[in-house]
Formats: sequence, structure tokens, C-alpha cells
Amino acid sequence: MLTLEGHEGIVSALAFAPDGEMLVSGGKDGSVRLWAAPLPLAELGRHNGQVLCLAFSGDGRLLATGGRDKTAKLWDFARRALVHEIPPQREPITALAFLPNDQTLTVACGDPEFKTQLARSLFFWDVPNRKMRDSDVYETDGVRALASQVPQRLLAYALDRRELVVRDLVSPTPVCAFRLKDICRNLAFSPDGRWLAAAIDWKIHLFDVARKQERLTLHGHKGIVYSVAFSPDGRALMSGSGDRTVKCWDPTTGQERQSYAWPIGRIHTVAFAPDGLRAAAGGDQGAIAVWDVEG
Repeated sequence: MLTLEGHEGIVSALAFAPDGEMLVSGGKDGSVRLWAAPLPLAELGRHNGQVLCLAFSGDGRLLATGGRDKTAKLWDFARRALVHEIPPQREPITALAFLPNDQTLTVACGDPEFKTQLARSLFFWDVPNRKMRDSDVYETDGVRALASQVPQRLLAYALDRRELVVRDLVSPTPVCAFRLKDICRNLAFSPDGRWLAAAIDWKIHLFDVARKQERLTLHGHKGIVYSVAFSPDGRALMSGSGDRTVKCWDPTTGQERQSYAWPIGRIHTVAFAPDGLRAAAGGDQGAIAVWDVEG
């Protein structure tokens, strides 16, 4: 296990570049950092406040970042250059996801305290033309979590009113919606788009999108689950929690496979490398753990 240090305070967002060569992190200190483990590579740039989310385009050319400063930024990843900043919104940018062909970025906004109703909390940004795209999706409740599944053209998002919605991007009619008992903090689709994992309170809820029903609830964490991620082959599900552990689950049975207690504090974000052989977790002490995944 490698420990990468450089942030001040919580590491709140992680993403491996699609080619697997680099890891990108965002933190409470507002910095967006690049890593080529075991060494820090560079600071890409900054937000004026905590970085809450990161998303790569499918081809890896663009990186989108969003934060508490209510802005979303688009970076040319190869040139390490800021190419565009989406106009500030009324509330923080809580989640980002690129859609098929990388021409559209989904932007989610929400009040971290879940108290504000917005004029528009979810919108599509036309990347080449740098403007908001007309959309049949209109939500005014804050959005805390967002996930896209590009091959199946699916988009899922969790609303402050404790509802989870899955949409087919071809049709304005939702595929399914689920009522939740608590706030959902993070979402992840399986690679084939069949399963949707949701981090809700101390548990992970696994939904069968095709059958439009909840399939499993994974118990084992002793603190709030902040982040979930599927392995690239879909055979493992990883979760990070305020109980300072990262757990790896079998999503077909709900059984816990491994549990890691890396010395980086409460775990706020987790990510798999594109080859599935490495994983990373960001804690609240400014450090990132990177390790080889057990078979």
C-alpha cells in the first residue's frame, strides 16, 4: 500500500485517468492534484472552496471538476490547461458525469445542508458550444449524487427529497424511481448497467435497474458510507465509510470479501483503476491510499 500526501484536510474526490496512468484528487483545500504513484506530479489548479466532484470524458481528453464555490471547470487534461468555466450556479456543484460521445456534461447542484429548493438542480452542458442544452429533465430539488452508464445511455441521480431516479437518455420518461429512507451520498452503476449501488446512511443498497427493484442491502460498516465504486469487470463493489474502513463486496451475494483500515482517517472517496488491479481511497487527514486489489 502506498500513501500519497499533499492535500490539507479531506480528500473528497478521486478519479483515475481512463488510460490508468494517473490519479486525480480534489480536496477541501480547493486543490486539484495529479499523481503518478508513488510521487505527486503536479497541482492542476484550484477552486475557491472544497472540490466535491471529478469526472473524466470517455476519451480522457477532458477533466471536469466542481465544488463548493458553485463553479464547474473543464480542463484539457493533456495540456494541463483550463479551457472553460461554467457560469456560477446558485448552489455548490455536487456531482458531474459525461454522457455518450463526450459532447455533453451533466451537472448536478445541491445545498450540502439539503435545505434549498433550486430553479434547476440538474442540467446538461453542451461542451463544444459552451451553453446549457435544452432538456426534458427538470428537477428543482437539490441533487447530491449522480452516475452515468454510457453504453446503456443511463443516468441516475439522488434528490434531496430522498428519491432515486434512473433515466434513459433517449426518452424523457424515467426508467424507474425508488423512495429512500435516508439521504443518498454517492451512486455507482455496474459496467453492464444492470445494477446501481447507492451509499445510504451506514449501508449500501443495490438496485436491479432492469427489474426496477431493490435487490440487496449490504451491512457491515459502522459509520456513514460516503462512496461506492464497481470494479471494471463488475465482479466487486468497493465502499468507503466514516468508520475509517474500505470494504470490498461480492455484488451478486452481498458478502463482504475484504476490509481495509488504512491510516488515512475517515474515508470520503474511493476509486478503481481502469484495469481493476489497483484501487484508491481518500481520507479526511489529507492522504490517499493506493493498493493492489486482491483477486
